[in-house]
Amino acid sequence: MKKMKNICIVFLTIFLLFQFNSCQNLNDSTASVIFNIDGKLVSAVDKRLHSRASVRKDSEKLYLDISLKGTFEQIQTLELTEGASAVFEEVPVGSKIYAHVIAYDKPETNGSSFPLYEGDSDTIFVSSGENVLNVKIKETSTSIKIYVNSTRASSHETDCGSGTEEKPFTNLESALSTIMTLNRPENDYTIILSGTREGFIYLQDSITVSDDSTTGEDTSLVTYIPANSITIEGKTGPSVDVIDGACTSEDRNPAILIDTVVPLTIRNITITGGYSGNGGGICMAKDISPSSLILENCVITGNIANDNGGGIYVGEECKLTVKDGVVVDQDKSTLATST
Repeated sequence: MKKMKNICIVFLTIFLLFQFNSCQNLNDSTASVIFNIDGKLVSAVDKRLHSRASVRKDSEKLYLDISLKGTFEQIQTLELTEGASAVFEEVPVGSKIYAHVIAYDKPETNGSSFPLYEGDSDTIFVSSGENVLNVKIKETSTSIKIYVNSTRASSHETDCGSGTEEKPFTNLESALSTIMTLNRPENDYTIILSGTREGFIYLQDSITVSDDSTTGEDTSLVTYIPANSITIEGKTGPSVDVIDGACTSEDRNPAILIDTVVPLTIRNITITGGYSGNGGGICMAKDISPSSLILENCVITGNIANDNGGGIYVGEECKLTVKDGVVVDQDKSTLATST
């Protein structure tokens, strides 16, 4: 009995030693990679944000996507605050990796996010123990693309998208709302449209009139669309990508109303279905601000105006530039005196 007990003890000892060696080998074959957020990084991003033409609201949070790339890949997302860190565990020793970091804000209204800053670390070979990565970030381009796929809306998808190419919005309103929410007037926006969008579009600065309690007179405040420029572009071309105002004699609106100081470009799109007094297809107004528009490779057809401009109406002080490939059909215009 005693001999059996000794044998059991020996086997147990061997088993424990085997387990210990296995764990030791595992520990030797993997390591951790750490990305620390220090005060210098936070202050650098924050300083650059507040030096922009638009100031980030205090309530808006900033986030970091930290992606390990190379022979080992993994991603973590964390809020950009001093002292935060991302720890990647069990990274194989000997892996050739680097970190790609994107800093962005995420408006709460529609959940879309667009990068503000990004950067890469140096490439390292992972060694045993802790490996620390440092990243230099730089400001991203102020040219932002927002994707809209109207065919997703017609397929009754419940996910409205986030405006990226992988998850496009289902409607133009979400794209325009994103421009307002991001509030970066230095940015140039390109809205890439796929499919047919039904319903008229207003691209319009807004004006608020209020009473001045001191003088008793009305005061007005104009709120401009916060963009340096906006381009609406068909992804495939006018034969596929359409803005259809879907207006009638009872529901009269131009397919596109433009009343903003922000320069606008429309290309590779068919504009149809507008019904208005002036400008059935496109009405360039000056109710608030004189507008400017560049048209390129567009077809404007099937629109009605009772007064002027069945295809396009250009208001006083507004500027229209027509480039190659634009076809304007005025067959359905009544008293159309403008192009």
